[in-house]
Amino acid sequence: MATKTISLFGRKRLVQQHNYFLFCGLMSTTVIFPSNSRNLGYLLKATVLGVFIFLLYRSFHQQENLTLLFNTFTQKLQSDRISHLVIALLMVYLNWRLEAIKWQKLLQPVQSLTMKEAFRAVLIGLTTSIFTPNRIGEYVGRVITIDRKKKLGAVSALSLGSFTQLLMLSCLGILALGYLALHSYRLPYAPSISWFMAILLVTFVFIGLLNISSIYRVLKIHFGSYWPKIWSQLDFLAKLPKGYFVAISWITFFRIVIYVLQYWLLIRFFQIEVRADLAIATILVGYFIQSGLPLPTLLALVARGEITLLLWNFFAVNELSILAASYGLWVINVVLPALVGMIYVMKIRIKST
Repeated sequence: MATKTISLFGRKRLVQQHNYFLFCGLMSTTVIFPSNSRNLGYLLKATVLGVFIFLLYRSFHQQENLTLLFNTFTQKLQSDRISHLVIALLMVYLNWRLEAIKWQKLLQPVQSLTMKEAFRAVLIGLTTSIFTPNRIGEYVGRVITIDRKKKLGAVSALSLGSFTQLLMLSCLGILALGYLALHSYRLPYAPSISWFMAILLVTFVFIGLLNISSIYRVLKIHFGSYWPKIWSQLDFLAKLPKGYFVAISWITFFRIVIYVLQYWLLIRFFQIEVRADLAIATILVGYFIQSGLPLPTLLALVARGEITLLLWNFFAVNELSILAASYGLWVINVVLPALVGMIYVMKIRIKST
């Protein structure tokens, strides 16, 4: 009877390990699977690669004007504005390097990461995010390399970073929309209203962020008796380092600036002549709208194209050229880094216990 009890206990423990590694083990540098599930690890990697290639193919295949867009791109390669494209491409690395630095700083109270580890986690997160709505997969790709007891803290840190980005996009988007409305329709008090809404939003949310430690302590006092293990992983919120959100906010702002500059460079490359201030405002409004699309990154491509046409048609620009600029930015900022992230996924080492 004792032998049977031990056997059942061991089997139960093995099942628990099996479920944990299937859910959390896919994207880490070294994944340890139970000995009888090692082949399943390889199968999961092959499945991720297959789904990635299929969705990438579908995204391009569904574009009715793909040939025309490609022809437009090849024609512009012969123009004297090739330097604009080159600079936009070079800025891709800077963009994701800044995101890796932000990920390092976000995790500073939870777990230390080297730049190499942070950069790899960011790209893997980008790869996994293309399968899921609102980039939920990004959490899996990034957090899976974190120690098991610190995963919830890492998820919370990433949520704070995402919320800060959404806040900044909202403020800049509101200001840009007010600027475009003032220019196009001369609405009364449009600048004042847009500035008031943006400042009110910034003030309200940043007061909450700067006092998040106090808010956390109050919540823990009232609800800390429930799920104590979860609260213990969130204790880093009570001791966030000084200037935590200041650094995160500045990095987020510079990433938005890079995105806008890349978009503007591609607009210039495709010889779209729109005043710089109006182009920047339109880019910010489009970026703000796209950030709220509840669709996987790849499947949102069609919606992205419709939003692009809706916004830029106010300037009577060539539709093929503006679509080429928008999709081109998506390719260099998302597809190319995601391909690198897929290489990291394929290089995952699988060990059996």
